[in-house]
Amino acid sequence: MQEFFTWRNDPLLVDSDPVKQNAWQTANDLLELSKNDSFLTSTGQLLLYPIMIRKIDFQTGERILQSFPYILLDNERTSSIRKQSLALAEKTHHYFQKSNYNRTILEWQKKIISYMEEQQRLPFPLFRLVPSWEKFFQNKQFVQFQSARGEAFQLPIYLDVKLAYLVGVIMGDGHLAEYFINIIDSSKEHIQNLKQMLEERFNSKTEFFEQSNARIRCKYSRRKNETSREDNNERCFKKRVARKRSN
Repeated sequence: MQEFFTWRNDPLLVDSDPVKQNAWQTANDLLELSKNDSFLTSTGQLLLYPIMIRKIDFQTGERILQSFPYILLDNERTSSIRKQSLALAEKTHHYFQKSNYNRTILEWQKKIISYMEEQQRLPFPLFRLVPSWEKFFQNKQFVQFQSARGEAFQLPIYLDVKLAYLVGVIMGDGHLAEYFINIIDSSKEHIQNLKQMLEERFNSKTEFFEQSNARIRCKYSRRKNETSREDNNERCFKKRVARKRSN
C-alpha cells in the first residue's frame, strides 16, 4: 500500500509524536535523537519550518489553519502557484490526512486559489509543499510573515552574533509568555539597545516599562482576543486589502 507524504512522516518536523503545546524538546533531547542540526540548512541558514511548525499544530481543532504563520508571496510566485493549484491541492490533501482539517482535493484547490487571488499568501505548511520551496529563502536576510488576521512580523534567516546575544539575554534575564517576551534589566541603556535589536530583527512592537528596574516587552503578533473563526479572519484580511487598494 502506498504511503503518502503527510505531517506525520514529514522529516522536517522534529517531534516524533504530537505532544502538548508546552512540552518543548530541549537541546539535550535533540542531541540524543541526533537532530541537533535539524534547524540549519547546508548553507548555514535557519530552517524555519521545524522551528515554527510542530505536529501538535495539526491536532488543535477545526481552526488549525489560522494558527499557522502565513508566508507573503510576490506576484511571480503567486502566479506560479496559481497555475499549479490542482497539483498542490492533491499534495495538501494527503499531507493533512488524519489531522483536524481534512478536506477534499477540490476543496483544497478552491482555498489555494482564494489565497493566491485575494491574499497573495499561504499558510506555511501549504507553502512547504510547493516545488522548490526552499529557493524562496535564498538571498534573503529576513522572511516576512503574517498571522491569520494579517498582523505582520518577520524572522531572521541567519543566526548572527546579535540574534545569538538576544537568545542568551532572553534565557538569562527574561522569559517567554504565551503572547510576549519579557526582559528585565537594571540598565536603561541596555534595555534600549535590546529594544532596537528586537525591532530590527522581528519587526515587532515593543513596550518599555520603567519600574524598580527597567523592563522591555516584545509582543507577539498573536493576540489573546484572536478567537474568531478562520473564515472571519480571512474576511477581515480581505477587507483590509480592499481598503488599501481603494486608497
